[in-house]
Amino acid sequence: MIELLSSHRLNSLRHVRESEIKMSLQQLYELWNRKTSSGLDKVSVEMKTWFKDVTLNLILRIIVGKRIPYSTERDDEAEKWKKSLDDIMEMSGKFVVSDALPFLRWLDIGGDEKSMRKIAKESDRVMEG
Repeated sequence: MIELLSSHRLNSLRHVRESEIKMSLQQLYELWNRKTSSGLDKVSVEMKTWFKDVTLNLILRIIVGKRIPYSTERDDEAEKWKKSLDDIMEMSGKFVVSDALPFLRWLDIGGDEKSMRKIAKESDRVMEG
């Protein structure tokens, strides 16, 4: 874990961060260019979603070496990836009673164990595709 956050590791991945930001800004520019050339004066971008996509792609490029392309249209495969990774991130940050008190795991208080199994199965299916 220490190696993942070391300054050497962060410096060695600087090009990935810079490249991802550059590509994301280029995609925004292309979106703006398409919209303005078709006669629209303004283009709205939901910044929360944009930042989330940039962060997700950055994480994926560092870990897997691939990214999910930004799309203005609904892309089912990209949406499945995003949903799967959102679920994983949500569960990884969630407090689960059985983590603190392992002897209560069999009770599955809150249904977290069942939910984690379902998310793991769905994530495996999406990532295998």
